[in-house]
Amino acid sequence: AAVLSLVPLPSPLGYWRPEWVSLLLFFWTLRYPQHIGLVVSWLVGLAWDVLLHSPLGLHALTLAIQAYLVTLMLHRLQMYPVLQQSFVLFLLVGIQLMVYRWLNGLFAHPATDMNFLWAALTTAAIWPLASLLLNRVAHDT
Repeated sequence: AAVLSLVPLPSPLGYWRPEWVSLLLFFWTLRYPQHIGLVVSWLVGLAWDVLLHSPLGLHALTLAIQAYLVTLMLHRLQMYPVLQQSFVLFLLVGIQLMVYRWLNGLFAHPATDMNFLWAALTTAAIWPLASLLLNRVAHDT
């Protein structure tokens, strides 16, 4: 997920890059909530902050919020079909991106537009295929 998130894209396509780390944490929190949750999401977020040179704790906070919201809706999400999960993922990633942009704007770079939300849409669009592939990987291990 980190490699896919760091591969350079042409400038117009940068807004459409899916949030791979969020997608992967959504899957693993949904699949193994007893092992992957707030703490793991927070640690992944801290590592992500260090890797991206962003203010320490911003990604950690937003990924922990995502994990918290997933655990709140866990049983319901597990029963949803993939398309409904995709819609919930769109909302969760949208919330995560808005909170990140808002806090990042307070500390460093204010957002001047809402183009960053396109990433939430592409993340939700990729979810059905990613879910299928990740379920196969999780089933094989």
